[in-house]
Amino acid sequence: MKKLMTLAVLLSAVAFAQAAESEQKGKGQRGPRGPVTEEQFVARGQARAEKQGVEFDEAAAKAKFAELDVNGDGELSKEEAPKRKGKGPKGQKGDKKGGEKPAE
Repeated sequence: MKKLMTLAVLLSAVAFAQAAESEQKGKGQRGPRGPVTEEQFVARGQARAEKQGVEFDEAAAKAKFAELDVNGDGELSKEEAPKRKGKGPKGQKGDKKGGEKPAE
């Protein structure tokens, strides 16, 4: 029984430490639905470029961030962040659940 209690305490401590670390780091690359900093925006762009095997232009990424950061607070809010393709409401192009494609 003592081993089980010790294991439960250790698992709780690990979960608590991970939660604290994720808050400290801005909750990952995005912050799961929080603001994105310039550093995170550039790092994500660089990772995407490496994955696609294309050259990354850091200056262009920083310029794009500045363009998107409408209020100039150094973070992209949900409203300022670029919209992802294929994430529209049901019935629009890119919707995986079906529906009609918009008339062109």
